[in-house]
Amino acid sequence: MLKVRLLSGTLRDRFVSWKLEIVYQFLLSNDDVRKLAAWLQSYFDDVWDRQIEEDLQLGKLDQLISRAEADIAAGNVRELDESFTEFEFK
Repeated sequence: MLKVRLLSGTLRDRFVSWKLEIVYQFLLSNDDVRKLAAWLQSYFDDVWDRQIEEDLQLGKLDQLISRAEADIAAGNVRELDESFTEFEFK
């Protein structure tokens, strides 16, 4: 029987802990670990997308969208490429 101990913390932390428990219990191959990590990333991406969609429908992002639109209308934005050219990597 698979015994998995979920540590306290965020949902993501618990899933990462769960993944590590499985890796150590079954000594998954590197390929299987990569597949599991890809599946988990896809899962978290889907959860994030659903949360954003829900927040958008509930109006939780309205104020943020209004501020962004006002900044765009006022010309208070720059192209992303401009921002990166000014950034120095150290």
